[in-house]
Amino acid sequence: LDDVAKRGRQVASLHGKGPLELRVTGHVAIFVAGDLAVDDDFTIELGPSSSVDLFVAGNVRASARFTLGAASQAGRARLYVGGSGTLDIQSEALIAGSLYASRAELVTRGTLTVYGSLFVRRAAPLGDIDLHYDVSQRSPVSCQVDPSP
Repeated sequence: LDDVAKRGRQVASLHGKGPLELRVTGHVAIFVAGDLAVDDDFTIELGPSSSVDLFVAGNVRASARFTLGAASQAGRARLYVGGSGTLDIQSEALIAGSLYASRAELVTRGTLTVYGSLFVRRAAPLGDIDLHYDVSQRSPVSCQVDPSP
């Protein structure tokens, strides 16, 4: 996937059985044209000074532990979900950065821990959601009040 991301190509879908761990070095964007559906642990680990943007055009289903970044690296990972269905997190999850899924319903069954921001159409948590403020997640310039009189 590193080669795909560095060249700006996309993958049709990201799914399967068995754990999937991606180690990111540098600044990487991963484009999934369809759904992300994983049945085992899914981890994106960031190296020093690296960041990741994960774009999923469809929906997301994670049946096991879902980890995007680490709490000590909050703000360097971003997950964008374009689907209008469900962002279905069936187990424990950690998102250390921004989650933007404005058209999707977030459904959780385990504890979801977010260090950063969470923007979804609707949340239907069946487990806890722990949302931690991260000072690196500031409001976009377009949302700030104009200081002029």
